Parts: sequence; structure tokens; C-alpha cells
Amino acid sequence: KPNHEGFFEAYRGSPASKSWRTNNPGNIGNTDDGSIRTYPTLSAGVQAQIDRVNTIISGNTSSYPKDAKLYDYISRYAPTCYRPKVSSLYIRGTNDPISYTNAIIAYAKGEYGIDITADMTLSQIISKN
Repeated sequence: KPNHEGFFEAYRGSPASKSWRTNNPGNIGNTDDGSIRTYPTLSAGVQAQIDRVNTIISGNTSSYPKDAKLYDYISRYAPTCYRPKVSSLYIRGTNDPISYTNAIIAYAKGEYGIDITADMTLSQIISKN
């Protein structure tokens, strides 16, 4: 059954999410035009997300500061507003970075017994593992 918006298998007649069908739980490599990158396995899709976080932590991206905090990462990665390529107008999106951040915090605690907060840097979170 679905346990969080955006990544779930088919359930009671509802189709699986696009990220589930493409083995891409982090939606890594997706574009504003709706294209989505497909990975051969779920493990490969998870590894792409890990690689992305490691790129940020190492400071090898201009998209995020090296010391990005969890909420800052999520709110930039999945902002509440976005601008499609076809328009110069900002459109309200369906992303909820506060909810996503809280879900990650709860998952870390529930699944791994790791206490993290929205104010922790990605490096601090990785070091807790």
C-alpha cells in the first residue's frame, strides 16, 4: 500500500507512481517537460540519489551549498513553486517540502532508529548512519 506521496506501488486498483515504475524514487534526472529517467533496478535508482547527495556534500555542484541542511535541500529539490520551460509565469506546484522533510525525519527514526532534524546538514545526517 502507498506509504508516501510520490513513490508507491499499485494499490487497490490505483496505478503505481511514475517514480515506482521507473525505479527512480528520487526523481533524479527528471526535467520540467515531464521526462523521467528510468533505472534498470530500484537499487540503481537509490544509488543515483546517494550519488547526488554525495556530490552536494563534496561541494561539486553549484545547485546546492556544500553545507546544505536537510530542509534547504528538500525545499530546493522539491519547491512549492516551479517555472515550466513553456511559460515565464511561476505556477504553484503540489510539492510540500515541510511534509517531505518530516517524512524523511520520521522514516530515519522509525526504520533505522536515527534521530535527525531539519536543521542538520546532509553531512551530519550521513555521519549518523
